[in-house]
Amino acid sequence: MPVEAPFGTVHLGERFRSRLWFSNEGVVPLDRIEIKLELQTSTTRLVLPLEGASLDHFEPGVSIYRDYE
Repeated sequence: MPVEAPFGTVHLGERFRSRLWFSNEGVVPLDRIEIKLELQTSTTRLVLPLEGASLDHFEPGVSIYRDYE
């Protein structure tokens, strides 16, 4: 699910940190979830590598978060 609105500006050389929160509020377990982070400028879209960017199994009622830097 993409972020709906820009949250600000990241300048060259500046450190970017983000915490993403995931919650399975359904009644069915989820399998093979992958997280993709893209950095977009006015002319380029870059996919950034992430550690811990996939989940093999995600039970209903479970919430987790991941910090990315």
